[in-house]
Amino acid sequence: MKSLLRRSLLIAIFNFTFQEVQENTDKIWKFQRYELIKEYHSRPAAPPPFMILSHVCHFIRSVVLRRPPTRQINFKRELLQTEEEELLTWEALMKDRYLLSAQQELSQSVEGRILDTAQKVTTITEQLETEKETSSAAVLKRLAELEEQVIQSNKSLQWIMDALMSQGASAGEAQRQTAAVADESAVSLKNALEKESSFHVRSRQFHYPNCKITRFAVPEEKVPWEVSFSSYNPKYYDSENNTR
Repeated sequence: MKSLLRRSLLIAIFNFTFQEVQENTDKIWKFQRYELIKEYHSRPAAPPPFMILSHVCHFIRSVVLRRPPTRQINFKRELLQTEEEELLTWEALMKDRYLLSAQQELSQSVEGRILDTAQKVTTITEQLETEKETSSAAVLKRLAELEEQVIQSNKSLQWIMDALMSQGASAGEAQRQTAAVADESAVSLKNALEKESSFHVRSRQFHYPNCKITRFAVPEEKVPWEVSFSSYNPKYYDSENNTR
């Protein structure tokens, strides 16, 4: 049992270490390469017993021959305008790539997904709360308007009842009179509609019956002949002998 636990623990530690190393492989390789170049550059040209030879060569070159030391021109402090623009473009491109890769890693990780989900839930909750407040305010406003309308209607009905009662009518008579007034209004409206529909019914056709004689056009507002129509000059027509 103990050996099994030890084996499981070792496997877990190995998997964790391998995963950490694999995720940082590029960084580790760059650091190792830097250390190698640094060590190679700092080492002398010859092993320690023969190191005096390199110093003698440097002494002869600088003192006897008086040659200036070689200058490294690989690194430039001042660049041309085109080179500087290319460098800035490259830096911007690398920055965008790094930000994109970091965002992808964050979105693919479990913590990133949890944060993204939490942010979406927070946004939806805020939207629902805002809509709830807006809808509740609109409903309350509408209810207040309806309540005010009901109060006004009650006041109007009470005023009508009081007026009828003041004229000596009882409550039942007041109700009957109110119903009678409503019926009279409906009947008068119906009569007005029938009167309007009876106007100009037979003369709505474009020609006279059984012939091709054109009627004289009369506007709708002048059909009742309540106002003068001086330009009215129709053709004379007799339906029996078709004379004009």
